Amino acid sequence: MSLCQNNQSSPGSLSFWLANTSELLHFVKQDRDIGAVSVAAQNHLADIIHLAFSLLTTCLQTELAHTMPAFLSPDSG
Repeated sequence: MSLCQNNQSSPGSLSFWLANTSELLHFVKQDRDIGAVSVAAQNHLADIIHLAFSLLTTCLQTELAHTMPAFLSPDSG
């Protein structure tokens, strides 16, 4: 979790961690031997994935707001 928070303003890092934790969670869930005994770890990974997605969304919205202020302005309609 601290890796996401340390890189919360870096969309590249957030994308990397989001993709890799999602893939890891998928593999763990698909494994018959590991999946059954790692429910707590799977839940923790799911929480990390949600956090990374939330941070990435916030980061991208912030970048978009800085690069396209006229497009996002409610007065530009």
